[in-house]
Amino acid sequence: MDRTIGRLAILGATVALTLAGCGSQAPSSAPATSAPTQRASTAAPTPAPTASPTPAATPAPTPVGQAAGVAWSFRGALPAGCYAEDDTSSRSENAYIEVLPDRSVMAADCDLRPEAGVGSSASSVAAALAARKGLTTSKPERVAIGGLSGVRIDLSMAPDWTGTCASWEDKSPIVPLVGTFDDQHYWLFNAVAKGEAYRYLLLDLPNGRNVLVAVTTVAPERFSDVIGPAMEIVSGLEFAVDR
Repeated sequence: MDRTIGRLAILGATVALTLAGCGSQAPSSAPATSAPTQRASTAAPTPAPTASPTPAATPAPTPVGQAAGVAWSFRGALPAGCYAEDDTSSRSENAYIEVLPDRSVMAADCDLRPEAGVGSSASSVAAALAARKGLTTSKPERVAIGGLSGVRIDLSMAPDWTGTCASWEDKSPIVPLVGTFDDQHYWLFNAVAKGEAYRYLLLDLPNGRNVLVAVTTVAPERFSDVIGPAMEIVSGLEFAVDR
């Protein structure tokens, strides 16, 4: 599970690791046969009446959460095995998803403040994390989710990293990631520990703000199994932003 110091969890949607890929099998083609010879008829055949197809109803979006002038919903009903709880993080045993508005890259030295010189745009946050000591990351890639665009990056702790933070309870190795200043005037921040892996989808909001969709797994060796079902959930998100 996600390890944090005072984590503010806005939304969680459970990721079911046992979700099987759904597919359809095309019917086998009938063997080709030669058509029987027919005489031409002088009377035109009367066309059979056809019923007008009934258009499928478009499912209404399912509201999921809102914070800091951003609301998000899921197109249609949430998938089987997925649910949302008010202002908490719902999770499966091995993975969960959060939507977190207005995240800053926290100081690498564990001080409770944002890293100096790092902006709040999606590309700035992703670039700072990609360059952070103690992390193993993928190359940032452009992404579009729910009407917003930004950057995707996968990250985990570097295998040889031994650094930690003085405020971390058991002094095990961690790397500070992102945080936010809450309404109680406390900096809350996330950190990655050994045995965790993340996919961050950092999306740009108006006025230089951002929203982070974070997919977290606690079994990095199963990341490839988890990320497919998780991204199916993420791809169904829609955002509404107060401008």
